Amino acid sequence: MTSSLGYRIMGGAVVLAAACLGACFGITTDNTGSSASDLHCAADQRGFNGACRDTCSDVKACSGNTRCAEVDPKTTLCLEANTTCAYLDSDTECASRGGFYSTSSRGGSETFVPYSSYPNYPAIDDSTLTSFSDPYFSDYGTQYGYGQTSAAGCQGNAHWVTVPALGKIACTGVHNVNRCRLDTNGESCILDPGTTPETVLPAQ
Repeated sequence: MTSSLGYRIMGGAVVLAAACLGACFGITTDNTGSSASDLHCAADQRGFNGACRDTCSDVKACSGNTRCAEVDPKTTLCLEANTTCAYLDSDTECASRGGFYSTSSRGGSETFVPYSSYPNYPAIDDSTLTSFSDPYFSDYGTQYGYGQTSAAGCQGNAHWVTVPALGKIACTGVHNVNRCRLDTNGESCILDPGTTPETVLPAQ
C-alpha cells in the first residue's frame, strides 16, 4: 500500500497548522475595543467599545445608572444598566474551509485533499453559515475521541442568543454547546462538545 505525506494550508501559506479562509473569523466575544492606554484611561478603568469604563467586582460596585457585567472571562466592567448578555449557541453544521496537500511516499505530484464536512455536502446550506468566532470555547477533551482540535479550517452556523443580565455581576453564565472545529488528527470538520461563557452582546 502506498502511504501519503501531507501538509496543511492556512492563509495561503504552507504551514503545519489547520486551514481557514478569512470568512471563518468575525466578531469575537472579546469586544473591549480600544486599549486603556490609547484612551488614556485611569488605572482602575479599561477601554471598551471606544470609551473608558470603570472596573468592578463582587466587592466593588458600580455607581450611577450602570451595572457590573463580564465582557470576557477575566474582565468585568461597569456598563449601561440596559446591557444585554449573550452567548454563541451550538453549531449544527461544520463546513470545510481548507485542506491539505498529500504526496505519495514514492514522490510524484501533490494532490489537494479538502477536509471532510459535517454533514457532508450537499446537505450543508452555505447561506446559513456564520463568521463568528468563539475564543473562550472549552471542549471536553479526548473522551469524545478528538485528540486535538483547531478553530481554523472549518466554518459553523452558530448565532448569538441573548439572555437576561442577572446577578451582582451580569453575563457570567456558562452554556453547553457543540462548536464547529477541525479535528487535526482526522483532518475532518466535526461538532466538538464543550462549554462557552456568556459575554456582553457584541456590537453587530
